[in-house]
Parts: sequence; structure tokens; C-alpha cells
Amino acid sequence: MCKQERVKRCTLALLSLIAISLEVYFHAINDVDIIYTHFFYIPIFLACIWYGYRSLYLVALLGGLHIFIGFSQGDMFDPFLRVALMTGVSLIISYLVTWQGCMEEDIDILQKQSRETIKALRELTETLIQNENAGNS
Repeated sequence: MCKQERVKRCTLALLSLIAISLEVYFHAINDVDIIYTHFFYIPIFLACIWYGYRSLYLVALLGGLHIFIGFSQGDMFDPFLRVALMTGVSLIISYLVTWQGCMEEDIDILQKQSRETIKALRELTETLIQNENAGNS
């Protein structure tokens, strides 16, 4: 595993631990279930950008914990709504990241084809000029 990959994983692990700590402190201990969940989006965004659809595992972890604590406190609806929003955001960002990757591959293919076409046209032009010069001699 390269250094950059280790940094990504450590960053996500640290941010996820902070998110879990916020969940436990605010939701389980202080019975506050709003505002702090906005922090969840930081590791989710990074996971989506770095790992695409695999970010849904992180959403499942954070969302499952949020729902579990919400249920243990008698809150049935709000945690599901928040987790549904997190899941939707994760799916949209993952789709866009995947789409961007496909577009970059298509651009690379088009650039290669353009270079090959330009090279062929230059060779054809040189051949035509040589034939025209040989015919005029």
C-alpha cells in the first residue's frame, strides 16, 4: 500500500472515530440528535471522492449507529430521515465521481485518436506533396 493510500485510510479512520464519538456524546449521552450529524458529511464526502460507491460502507456504519441510538431513545422517524439523506448524498457524489472517471477515460481515448489522425494526415500530406513534386519534374 502506497503512502498516499495510507494517508487516505488514516484520515477516514480518524474522521470516522470523531463522528462516532460525536454520535455517542451528543446523541446517546446528551440526547441531542441534530447539528452534530453535519460532521458526518466530511468523512462521507471524502470516502465518496476517494472510493466511490464503497463509501456506502461508511454510510452504513455511521447511519446504523445513528438509527440504533435513535431507536434506543424512542425516536423512530428522524434518524431514518437523516440516514436516507446521507445515503442519497453518498450515491449522488459516488455516481458523479464514477461518471467523471468514465469521461476522463473517454477524453484520453479521443486525444489518442486525434493524435493518430493528425499523424496520418501529416503523412498523407507529405506523400501528396512528394508525388506532386515528382510529377512536376
